Amino acid sequence: MRVASRLYSAREMADFAHSSLLCLEYLTEIDLLVPVRRSRAGQHRYDDVNLLRLQQIRIGRSRGLALEEIRRWLAAGAHQADMPRLPLPREPLYLETEAKVETPADHAAFTEEAERLYATLAARRRGGAAPEDPSLRLWAERHCCHINRWFCPCEAHQHLAFGRAMANHPLHGATIERYGQLLADYLVQVLAAHRDAAAAAP
Repeated sequence: MRVASRLYSAREMADFAHSSLLCLEYLTEIDLLVPVRRSRAGQHRYDDVNLLRLQQIRIGRSRGLALEEIRRWLAAGAHQADMPRLPLPREPLYLETEAKVETPADHAAFTEEAERLYATLAARRRGGAAPEDPSLRLWAERHCCHINRWFCPCEAHQHLAFGRAMANHPLHGATIERYGQLLADYLVQVLAAHRDAAAAAP
C-alpha cells in the first residue's frame, strides 16, 4: 500500500540528495528518474520514491557502474527479495540506501535489530497507541539510529522521507507489513508525528 509522499521541486530534490540540477535533468531525460507530475508552470515534481532511487543511482555510480548497468540493477532489485550485491565503493558516500551488510555477523545483527523494531511497533499499534503517543518518540529515535547505523546518516526530515520511500517500495514495504497489516503506513505516521514534535520543542 502506498502512503502519502512529499513532492519535491528539482532544486529541492538535488539539494536533498547532494546532487546537481544538471545530473537530475539528465537522469530524468534518460528515464532513470521519472517525475510523478508537473507543476502549473510545467516544472517536474518528484516524490520520496524518486529520492530513494536517486540515492541508489549514486551508490551504483560510486561503485563504478555505467548508467545502463544501474538501470538493470534497479530493475532486478524491483523483482527480487535481495537486490544484487554491488562491488564495494571506491570512496564512502554521505547518503547510502543499500544496507551496509557485508558479513554473516552483520546480517544477523541487522536482521535482529529490524525484527525487534518492527515487532515492537506492531505490538504498540495493536495496543492502541496513536502515532503521536509520547512513548513512541523513543521508538522513532531508535528507528532513526537503525537507519543511521545500517543505511545512511540523516536528520529528522530525511528520516521521514526515507521511511516514506521504504513504505512505498514493493519489497521494503512488504517486509514491514509482515509484522502487521498497514504497519508501513503506521510507521510513516509515527515518524511524521515525532518529527513535528521535535521541531516544535523549545
